[in-house]
Amino acid sequence: MVLVLAILFLFLNGRIAIWVAAGIPASMMATFGVMWAVDLSINMLSMFALIMTVGIIVDDAIVVGEHSATLISEGYGAEAAAEGGAIRMTMPIIAAALTTLAAFIPMLLIGDTIGQIVRPIPLVLFCVLVASLVECFLILPGHLSHALRVKSKPPRGFKKRFLEEFEAFREGRFRRFVTVAYDRRYTTLSVGLAVLIICIGLLAGGRVPFRFFPSPEGEVIKAYVFFQPGTTRAETQDGVRTIEDALYRATEKLKVDDAALVKTVFTQIGRTETSFGDERGLVYAELSASEDREIRTRQITKQWEEEIPDIAGLRYVFVREQRGGPPGRDIDIRLEDAEPEVLKKAAIELRLALEQFGGISRARDNLHYNKQELILDVNDRGATLGFTNQIVGNLTRGSLQGVIAKRFARDDEEVTIRVLQPRSGERPKQLEDISLPVPGTMPVRYVPLSAIVDIKSQPGFSTIRRTDGKVSVSVIADYDDNAGNPNEVIAALEKETIPNILQKYGISYSLGGRSQEQADTSKDLAAGALIGLALIYVILAFVFASYSRPVIIMSVIPFGLVGTVLGHYVQGFDLTFLSLVGLLGLSGILVNNSIILISRIEERRLQGEGLREAVINGICDRFRAVMLTSMTTVLGLAPLLFETSVQAQFLLPMVITIAWGLAFATFIVLLLVPSVLGVQEDFRAYINRLRGKSEIEAAPEAAE
Repeated sequence: MVLVLAILFLFLNGRIAIWVAAGIPASMMATFGVMWAVDLSINMLSMFALIMTVGIIVDDAIVVGEHSATLISEGYGAEAAAEGGAIRMTMPIIAAALTTLAAFIPMLLIGDTIGQIVRPIPLVLFCVLVASLVECFLILPGHLSHALRVKSKPPRGFKKRFLEEFEAFREGRFRRFVTVAYDRRYTTLSVGLAVLIICIGLLAGGRVPFRFFPSPEGEVIKAYVFFQPGTTRAETQDGVRTIEDALYRATEKLKVDDAALVKTVFTQIGRTETSFGDERGLVYAELSASEDREIRTRQITKQWEEEIPDIAGLRYVFVREQRGGPPGRDIDIRLEDAEPEVLKKAAIELRLALEQFGGISRARDNLHYNKQELILDVNDRGATLGFTNQIVGNLTRGSLQGVIAKRFARDDEEVTIRVLQPRSGERPKQLEDISLPVPGTMPVRYVPLSAIVDIKSQPGFSTIRRTDGKVSVSVIADYDDNAGNPNEVIAALEKETIPNILQKYGISYSLGGRSQEQADTSKDLAAGALIGLALIYVILAFVFASYSRPVIIMSVIPFGLVGTVLGHYVQGFDLTFLSLVGLLGLSGILVNNSIILISRIEERRLQGEGLREAVINGICDRFRAVMLTSMTTVLGLAPLLFETSVQAQFLLPMVITIAWGLAFATFIVLLLVPSVLGVQEDFRAYINRLRGKSEIEAAPEAAE
């Protein structure tokens, strides 16, 4: 904020700068009022959006104040200059606000968890824009009229030298550079396209990798413990206590300066988050805040796993860091449409293939042999008496659970009558106590169940999951944040490994977890981007009353990718989903600068200047305004750009996108937009020459 104020006082008249800067707290207070009116809660994303929009709040006031100062220099009175600056810039500023809002609208169309995460950003932006327009057109002109009425002292000292140097640069080197760039517009355009292609190559070549949504570091670790089926609750409790002690040993080895790494630990016996059983348990450990410790959560998790000893009866235990962001694992491959035993074999084979990739940890599936099953198979004696497996199964189930005799409706409910054996000491408690009636005997004769079936015991599945009516098993794995893009692992598996497994076992597959979330979110974002671009075009076409001008203004949007890619490359961050969201917001901000520039060029054209003179003079006229709006936005994001908080790291890709993209795109706006204007005029002149030539050639034929 201090840097923003310094820039304003450096470039603008002192009194104008004061009232432009005063609009920041006024707009912020109005923003909080609008947020309260629409019942929008304040969270981390809301505060980020507020910081991000500080520069946007100043932009409108800068444009009005800068134009008012220009009118004063041309001899207008204070009230006329303040009123004229606001009136002249009404349509460009409203158009800029609407295009910015249209650029952020696609975020409202994103569904699922990602949509809930990013939804505060466009809502806060809407509140900011409403407050900023009210302050800019209803409050600022009155303040400017009083400020401009007092004759300000000429600048002295450093400010005087700076403004003189800036003016000399604008009218000297910058004007000559703009003239050369416009006169050689095809070269300028080719250089811009070449830089854009290079940045696209950095993305395609993996120099700037893409990762859908890297979650912030978690501050909770959970150990999921599973013993062999049949383990008693007391044995499970002793084993879980041993695993908890391993956590304390791990933190003691990692602890630095007696700083506590763990705040709270508690355990659950007989259940995890989604399943029940005496043979399982859960250890929940809450760590100290990530900003207060030097040891990262990943190190604690790894050390804890190493400290867990071999425990008798322990089937497996895995330690997982609880992270924010969208639900699901980085890698989640769902095998479907087969018997559970077949899916289990396929899942084991896929897990072995997954573990061959670097960065993969804790590859596992969710179909577990954690329950003993008793298999009843009719023997020769039972078959001779007329028993089949189906008959034995139905009779045994009826003996243990009862038989439904009748169902009937009573009012709006269905009533079921079930016949059960008497609740007495003679009720069967084991399979050996059951006697079954021999089929077809009159009077009915009974035989012991154990005499007609062979009873075998084998491991079975306590839970069988279904997806869309099909039996399914999910193979999931964690992926190291520094290992790259998990989508590359999935793509490698889909080339050969997964097709071979599908063919071998006769099953099908689908992707779940974050891969599914990414696919759904990408569709929503693509549809929203098309709607946003269409709205921007409609708004610009209405403002400029032209079908071609919006295309020229919007031609700068793809070049926002240049600063985005270079910023991520320089700062060492992966491109993420939030980077794409920031790119949408950046497109609206870039269009704003183009609107300011094109409106000034159109104004000079109406004053009788030719296109070349209007373009060059218009760029020089708006150079200060464009630089100020861009610099204030970038400086407003500077605190976030250099934020070292661990929990804020997942937000930095969006900040990098807007800050670096705007810094680079400012020069693109000043150079490429005029070049595209010149190319359009050349094309129009060429078409007119062709039409004129056709008319001349057609004239003699018409005379004949």
